[in-house]
Amino acid sequence: MVYFPGQYHQYLHRASKSRQEAQTERDYLQNLYKHMPLGYLRARILYDQQQNPVDLLFTDANLAAKKKSPENQTSTVFGPAR
Repeated sequence: MVYFPGQYHQYLHRASKSRQEAQTERDYLQNLYKHMPLGYLRARILYDQQQNPVDLLFTDANLAAKKKSPENQTSTVFGPAR
């Protein structure tokens, strides 16, 4: 696509505005996630060599979930799955 000088400036302005709007949306969702009253955890299932689930690795948690976890928790890896 060919842009003339005035059009190119308008294109750059629209692109910059789109990036700003996208960042505003990301910031809003990040704050919502961090401060919502419901606990949120993201976990990976860990498997042994026979592909049996053996553990969970919690990879992310919001503040509400962290408040519910044991205070002496030093690891995000929990005991064997049953």
